Amino acid sequence: MKKNRKYPAIRNLFATKEDLAGLRGALKTDISDLRGELKTDISDLRGELKEDIAGLRVELKTDISELRGELKEDIAGLRVELKTDISDLRGELKEDIAELRGELKTEISVFRGEVQTEFASFRGEVQTEFASFRGEVQAEFASFRGEVKSDTANLKGDLEVKIANVRTDVVRWMFAFFVTMLLAILGLYIKK
Repeated sequence: MKKNRKYPAIRNLFATKEDLAGLRGALKTDISDLRGELKTDISDLRGELKEDIAGLRVELKTDISELRGELKEDIAGLRVELKTDISDLRGELKEDIAELRGELKTEISVFRGEVQTEFASFRGEVQTEFASFRGEVQAEFASFRGEVKSDTANLKGDLEVKIANVRTDVVRWMFAFFVTMLLAILGLYIKK
């Protein structure tokens, strides 16, 4: 260890090798005592946990068997009730379905006639509208195609000008950076 000649008070702060050895021995005995205590505590806790788990298992088994019995009784009662309710509903549903079939047949026949007449008139309207729409779309498409071509040509010219400007800026900055770095390196060599 180096002696600190400038600050003698700092030398007194550090412990000697004998003090450190004594502290290490005391720490080792304390740690071994704590390990022994922990081992006994852990073994005691394991025993208590095993007893508690065994008791809980017995209680759970009895509770589960009681719940099974109760559930079986409840399920049997519910089955009987469901069977009677289902038979009552079947009868009611059969009557309602028969009535609805008759009503639906008459309404479907009326609706079928109305739909056929509406569809015939709608078909004629759609054909005329589609023919006029097709002409409009073709005209719009032709004008749009011309606009796109002119816009594309203008955009291409603008992009070429911007790319040329960016290239010159990049070359300028690269040159300025190179010169600056060269001057810095030369300055370092000259300074030595």
